[in-house]
Amino acid sequence: MKKTIFGCAVISAAFLLASCGSTGNVTSNGTTKPASNSGVTIAGKETTVVDWDGRTLGTEATPSWLAPAVRGDFSAYISTFRKKDSDVYRRSTGTGADVRTATMRADMAYARTIARELQQSINVFAAEQARAGNISDATRQAIEEVTKTQSNAEITGHQKATEYWQQVVEVDPVSGEKKSSYIVYQIYQIPANTWAQTTAKYVKEVLGGVADELTPEQDFVKGVVSEMMHDARFPTVMSQEEAKQRAETNKQMADVQASLAPAQQKAAAEQELARIMQEGKTERTKIAADTSVKKAEIEADATKAAYLSGNPVYQSAASVTAADKEWADAEALAAAILFN
Repeated sequence: MKKTIFGCAVISAAFLLASCGSTGNVTSNGTTKPASNSGVTIAGKETTVVDWDGRTLGTEATPSWLAPAVRGDFSAYISTFRKKDSDVYRRSTGTGADVRTATMRADMAYARTIARELQQSINVFAAEQARAGNISDATRQAIEEVTKTQSNAEITGHQKATEYWQQVVEVDPVSGEKKSSYIVYQIYQIPANTWAQTTAKYVKEVLGGVADELTPEQDFVKGVVSEMMHDARFPTVMSQEEAKQRAETNKQMADVQASLAPAQQKAAAEQELARIMQEGKTERTKIAADTSVKKAEIEADATKAAYLSGNPVYQSAASVTAADKEWADAEALAAAILFN
């Protein structure tokens, strides 16, 4: 994988033109936690950007392309850096006590991030096909289980095109404790043919793990590859509120599993996902096939209900495991910086 790193000392002219996301030298955001069991709303941590890539050259704290990219919209990034519109763009995020550690974690998280996206795509398609009667529910379940074992995707040919960091100070509203950390955002550029190879290899590995008597027909294979390529070319662009909800929900899913033994994680994840869907309120009302997910369906199989919901927040949450905790924490920090 070819890597091109954005340093603090060397920044392109395009970047200088793009860094216009904030009006001051320091950016502050406050978050609000949901009401506690007592009904009392608790103030969230105050998040302040105190340093950033290129600050010494007079750039602003948040480039104008950054928040849209985190929401899944890379059009501003493509325009700013004059990239090929026909290529596929993806990102990774990492945090750490210094830039080097945050970069390392973002590097390590990327393959898993791509695998999670492909896992979500194939499981949504399989759930829809099972509902339509084109494959059995047993096959759908088998595919879902196999995708959980495919925790990394083949990323050969994925080029890290841009890297950008921020130093953040978080202040706990109760204790007043301050925590300093760094967050690194990475944008990857992938030629369409390379993405097709990544997708095909992942599908092959998944279906190769399904028992022979359950293996889907060739039409299913063609359909899922076509669907995954479409998802790559036309990714879901979330609103600011949805992106914030996704980050918060994914963190909840990772946190509830991370503290448990592996044998307990699946049941805990199902229970938490069911709670999120039953209690959550999202602004996306246009849902594929159904306008709502019935409580009985959620309780019977929360993961299946999430994949069928048409809601990108729930679909993303369904694929989060305990191994995703560092990534989920980084995404939550990014949302606190960009969307409050």
